[in-house]
Amino acid sequence: MYNFLQIFFVAMILCLGLFMAIFPKAATKKDMREDEAAVAKNRKSGIILTVAGIVALIIVIFVF
Repeated sequence: MYNFLQIFFVAMILCLGLFMAIFPKAATKKDMREDEAAVAKNRKSGIILTVAGIVALIIVIFVF
């Protein structure tokens, strides 16, 4: 049961990171969507979150 919850929460982090990396403009605040620096920062954060989610998913599946 707890293993399922760990996988679920890590998968949600992974999905959030993918969404931010693929659609950074939609994941940015409405008033900051025209600022290219804010969109680029959001894309970078999404990529980092995706990588962290993949690493955490591998750890949860194979270690725990």
